[in-house]
Amino acid sequence: MKRREFIGIFAAVAAARPFAAHAQQATARIALLGSGSAGSSGVFVDAFKEGLREHRLIEGQHYVLDARWAEGEYARFPQLAGELAAQRPRVIMATTIAAVRAAQRAAPDIPIVMTSINDPVGAGLVSSLGRPGGNTTGLANMTEDLTPKVVDILRLVVPKAARIAVLYNPANPSNTPMLERIEGTIKNSGGEIHATPFRGPAEIDATFADIGKANPNALLVINDATIIDRESASLRLPFCIAFPPSHPSQR
Repeated sequence: MKRREFIGIFAAVAAARPFAAHAQQATARIALLGSGSAGSSGVFVDAFKEGLREHRLIEGQHYVLDARWAEGEYARFPQLAGELAAQRPRVIMATTIAAVRAAQRAAPDIPIVMTSINDPVGAGLVSSLGRPGGNTTGLANMTEDLTPKVVDILRLVVPKAARIAVLYNPANPSNTPMLERIEGTIKNSGGEIHATPFRGPAEIDATFADIGKANPNALLVINDATIIDRESASLRLPFCIAFPPSHPSQR
């Protein structure tokens, strides 16, 4: 997520409920429910704090930031959301669909800001982009709509790719429809797809071993905060990467 997007999130937060204007007033508590880890997401948190400083809001003086990180384990979101809600923050920022849902259930009376969510209307998080309703607002992206174009880009990079592996996170509700669209696009072009689920950080080596056994010509990584946030060097991949062909006939 880019710095400008975080400043936009701040504007939504400020509109939802005013922060303290003076140091003498009680500091506002901002909650953050993230899917990755504190280390890998630090650059985004730093950008958010910078945006607040530009609006003369200083951490420890005007606000405190209370962050919880699922570290790739989406099943932890309900517990983490409950912990944050118990602290009665002014607002909860959530970084993925599962995080938003957990926050909505744990804190129906606290403003929730989506940091950049795939199709929040289709996911049932808000009523519409123009009039979200309820206690949730924030930013949406067009990743799902652009998914078929990713296959087109791959075809430009690896024109003769016959077998394409796709890494996706089944815990992310938006990943399954993305996978279905990718599968349809690849099959319509005469290709073969090998879908591999991301089963969690502890099984990342086994996951890539499974991809390797399929002997693909290319790999697509479906957009997911947990996968992108992984600190492992093996996961710092472009959205589309090519595998070297194992036989001359595949070139």
